[in-house]
Amino acid sequence: MIYLYILLSYLLSLIGFGIYRYAIKDKITPKQRKVYIYSFIVLSFALPWAFVQSANIAFIGQHAEITTPDDFVNEPVLDEALKSCYDKVASQEGLCHCEQLQQSNLLYYTPNQFYNFLITNKATIQIISIGISAIVLLSLLFKIGYLTFLILTSQRQIIRIENRDYRLLRRKGSFLAASFRLWHSYILWHPNLDDLSQSEQDAILMHEVSHIKNGDTFEQIALIFLQIVWFINPIYYLIKKELDLLNEYIADAFALDKTGNPHSYATLLIKLKEKQTLGLGQHFGGNALKARVLAILNPQQFIYMRYLPMIMVGVTGLMLGLAASTAPMMTKQYALYEEYCMMHDEHDKTGKTVFCRSCLYEDLLKDRQNMSDGEWKKVAVEHQH
Repeated sequence: MIYLYILLSYLLSLIGFGIYRYAIKDKITPKQRKVYIYSFIVLSFALPWAFVQSANIAFIGQHAEITTPDDFVNEPVLDEALKSCYDKVASQEGLCHCEQLQQSNLLYYTPNQFYNFLITNKATIQIISIGISAIVLLSLLFKIGYLTFLILTSQRQIIRIENRDYRLLRRKGSFLAASFRLWHSYILWHPNLDDLSQSEQDAILMHEVSHIKNGDTFEQIALIFLQIVWFINPIYYLIKKELDLLNEYIADAFALDKTGNPHSYATLLIKLKEKQTLGLGQHFGGNALKARVLAILNPQQFIYMRYLPMIMVGVTGLMLGLAASTAPMMTKQYALYEEYCMMHDEHDKTGKTVFCRSCLYEDLLKDRQNMSDGEWKKVAVEHQH
């Protein structure tokens, strides 16, 4: 069921990001945009868990109501009569005369190339998934290790900004200024920045302080863990790119609020336009320089700023309705796939091509509930012609 859960989370993330991209992206503030993105990510994981579980129990329960033969002997209900028929066949072959009822409950195995491909390559797919997850986690460890290396090998200086201590790490590198937070708050500072005016240095420091105060390092770590689940979800990469840009908008606004002149700040951005990459660190140069400069020089009017709570209520309702309507269909298809897998395995072992639906779904429900064979009593047996 984990694959079904992840697939539904992909679908919900598509809806959430689609509404963001085409309806509200430029109409709420950067901080509100982050709140919205966080919210639909949480909904994309929370809603599938509830609906997939309930839909799965309801669907499987329809086909595998677990009772003992004594519970339905002589009952006039169609399903119970069918179970009684199978019970008679099990105890004394040839006594069953309910051929029409038997036919309605029989499954015929027909090879499906796509399903067979999934079954044949199931182990390979699992190994690839585990391998990708391991690579993502190793990349996180490497980045943390690199930041630790920078801490240990840089010239350190404690500076105090707005009643808070920051470790200024002076060193040369591909970056000019960057920031991150591990066990302390760190600002990487290239010696060439000392040649700037004091106001320009203050603007850079305020920008980096904003990244630290907003916990952007921890956000980057959370996104890496999200990638483990969503590594083939294209929406993940759009979300990450958008959050990176929003972090720069917020840090730019914070620096401007502290230092003043938008034109001077935009000029400073252009002066330090070199692209810089530093793992988990947030850096002053950053990407999307043109978008940032435009946001500084031509501030937008956020016309939906006051309506974010109502927007979130509407989006939650839409995603809730989508999950409620989609989960049963996806669960049904997944259950049919499991049904096919069981027939496929039995066909490989015995060559049988006709199976009893009740028995198959009884086994499926047994697997779902992780119950031992001793806790179950057969209510149907496979009948072949």
